[in-house]
Amino acid sequence: MAESVLTRICWYLKPLEFVDDVIINDEGKPLAMMLYIVEGNVSIEKRKGSSSSNSNIYNLQQRGAGEVCGEELLRWPLSTSFPNVLPVATESAKAMGDAVEVLALTATDFKREFYYMQMEYFLGMTSNTRTFSAEQLKWATDDYHESRIIGGDKFATFYKGQGFAVKKYTTRIRYGDVAIEAAVASQTHHINAVRYLGLCRKEDKPVLVFEYISNGTLFEHIHKIKPTALLLSLELRLKIASETAGALAYLHSFTPAPIIHQCLATKYILLDDHYTAKLSAIGQSRLLNEPYLSSDYFSSISKEGYFDPHFRNDELAEKSDVYSFGVVLAELLTSQNPVSPPGTSAVNLASLFRTSVEEGRLDQILDAQIIVNESTSETARKVADLAKRCLGLQRKARPSMEQVAVELEGLRKFMAEYQRGEDVEPSFS
Repeated sequence: MAESVLTRICWYLKPLEFVDDVIINDEGKPLAMMLYIVEGNVSIEKRKGSSSSNSNIYNLQQRGAGEVCGEELLRWPLSTSFPNVLPVATESAKAMGDAVEVLALTATDFKREFYYMQMEYFLGMTSNTRTFSAEQLKWATDDYHESRIIGGDKFATFYKGQGFAVKKYTTRIRYGDVAIEAAVASQTHHINAVRYLGLCRKEDKPVLVFEYISNGTLFEHIHKIKPTALLLSLELRLKIASETAGALAYLHSFTPAPIIHQCLATKYILLDDHYTAKLSAIGQSRLLNEPYLSSDYFSSISKEGYFDPHFRNDELAEKSDVYSFGVVLAELLTSQNPVSPPGTSAVNLASLFRTSVEEGRLDQILDAQIIVNESTSETARKVADLAKRCLGLQRKARPSMEQVAVELEGLRKFMAEYQRGEDVEPSFS
């Protein structure tokens, strides 16, 4: 975090005192404050498992003067639930001794102050990443020559640089909003996510820099748009699906604050030379909280066929990513576009797929080029059942991305063992 951000936060620290055994933050409950300990000690406890018995609690450590508790509050603005829903405390903090003196940052004060420091705050979160000069990026992209274009949408264009990809926004967008995207991307460290490398603050329009992924998008390979695209086997498609699910599960459950992708599509799943999946556009959806951009952005992505028609920006927002992933699974099994061509009366792929599975007509829509034997047919049926659950109209009934990732790994193992002629049932453990 940049020093200027920490300095500003310090203005809102309030001196408080707690007596022995008082619970300051309670694990699993809304986190109301972050503490800087001035004097005394705080016991940090975390529950093991779901039982409330004392045997399921262990002390992580004690923290004393100069240490911090509840620092996850600083990650709160990364969440799409900000500022309406407080983050949940990941550990309990309890005062030890006669008196514990602290300086506290309350969630209320932080929320109030945050709107006056958005750009400074988010760029502060990226202070450890590289800053590129405008001249460096112009040289690397041949002054953003059209021959360097490798992708883009109505909001930004991607250019191939010297070993990296440059994202240059083409619309009028505030640097504060781009700082949000950069901050979210900079907090993402997963083998199946595109790495954020840095940004340029001196260009005429905002510019972000990411690692370059060489083999195009999954969409280009499935639909053979890429000139060198090969037919992806079901086994390889299952691998890509499993890797993507793992990256999404990481975003939902293992980042400092839950990150909701919200614009998942096969065009945002990149492939390297080894056909390893790399999830991109992470942090882009965080811009959806900006009123001037929301309606236009929602309108754009909803027309692509991946977007959850029952989306609400609430505590179940993760389940909208699950729906989008269900569409990706359906696309992988059928090689059909998520939306029908203009002028046709056909329903979208999500509805067609769900109905086909429910009515036992799955074989009519599966891609016959990848379903070539009993092994692939049996695996496809099991993946299709998982996709149907992801596409469920009842959001609460959809599996979590963690569950989806585990099931897909089990199905990869099932397919491998089935191909070896072993009598197996899929293992989801």
